[in-house]
Amino acid sequence: MKINKVLLIFLLLAISSITSQLGIIYSINILKYISSASFIFVLLLSLYQIIIHNKIIDWKYAIVLLTILYFYPLISISIDVFSNFSFKLFTDGFIIKGGYYHLIIISLALVTFSDRINFYEILRKYIFLTYPIAILLIFLTFKASIDSALNIGFLAFNNVLIPGSLLVFLSKDNKDFILGWLSILLILFVSSYLGSRSYTLISFYFILFAFIFLYKKNKKLILKISFIGALLYLIGGLSFFNKTSSLREENILDRFQFESLVSTFNKFLENFDFTILFMWEGNSRSGILIHAFKNFDFYDWLLGKGLFATYHSFIERSTIELHWAQETFRWGIIYTIFTIFIFLIAKKYLKNYSTNYNKEFIGVIGILVFIKLLDGFIYGMPSISLYNLLVFYGIMLLSIKNKKVMIND
Repeated sequence: MKINKVLLIFLLLAISSITSQLGIIYSINILKYISSASFIFVLLLSLYQIIIHNKIIDWKYAIVLLTILYFYPLISISIDVFSNFSFKLFTDGFIIKGGYYHLIIISLALVTFSDRINFYEILRKYIFLTYPIAILLIFLTFKASIDSALNIGFLAFNNVLIPGSLLVFLSKDNKDFILGWLSILLILFVSSYLGSRSYTLISFYFILFAFIFLYKKNKKLILKISFIGALLYLIGGLSFFNKTSSLREENILDRFQFESLVSTFNKFLENFDFTILFMWEGNSRSGILIHAFKNFDFYDWLLGKGLFATYHSFIERSTIELHWAQETFRWGIIYTIFTIFIFLIAKKYLKNYSTNYNKEFIGVIGILVFIKLLDGFIYGMPSISLYNLLVFYGIMLLSIKNKKVMIND
């Protein structure tokens, strides 16, 4: 067992995620090769860890989770790739587009470390090492065009700032606590600049959970933070919410269309038609959803159309940009329902897991799983990132052997 193996997995996965997107944005092939090589190395290292530490895993649970979450996408992708093989199709299927599903295997490898090393210390080291990269990505975000800016900003969020936000809950000193809050506020400010509703909501989810967490531990600190927030409001420090985004023609509050959202929710309560919820004026993807699913037959709803399927919505598209809708489009409604159910189970039990080193860390991962569950209804694209890896780690912890679970009736 080596502590730096987990840190190495975190770093190489972030490298793979960042270089992949930057290679696509700036058309730099060497970055794409670095991404593929990094990801393949992490996947092979993870398989090795699972093999040599397989006794730590409770395989009767692991097989169920792998069957539901991993095997069906893997089989479908393999059939599509090898039925019309090309190198590009291979890398797209197993790394660029389909690499997200291999995070399940990588997360299972992380599970084998859970009762032996301190994940908080590893996350802390990772954040301090990668924070300059996040700042650089944010700088590039302000210099890029709208489409590129969104993708670059999301790289900073998913690989550094969202994991960094966990330090608010785990901090052992003021430096970590401040860095955690800085991460949350950077997500809030940059996502408002980008006009991104999903990541603005993620920052608010973190703020809400942080206030609940801190209220239980230090009520005086909550009063100080609330006072600072009220002071910022009074002096106009929060006025950026009302400013028109430099990348869009409306501010972040306008993009939420709260009046339309309330009206739509009231209509939903009248007849409980879930499709109505996607039709509020603030959902810019409602038309895309209609175009994506309008030609679905019974078989498509049951098993999906696969990773490479496309649909026409003004242009030919393969992505929907709503996580749970994307998963349904690819793998069918049954896959999505089972996945959401597993997320709910994980959220319920993670806070009660007890291990030698990581009880607090695993409880915080439970918060992250719940945030991802909510995020999937707004955005939450299935992509390679440390954010998604930590979520899958929380899911696969359900398969750790000799776990001590304290369930309150």
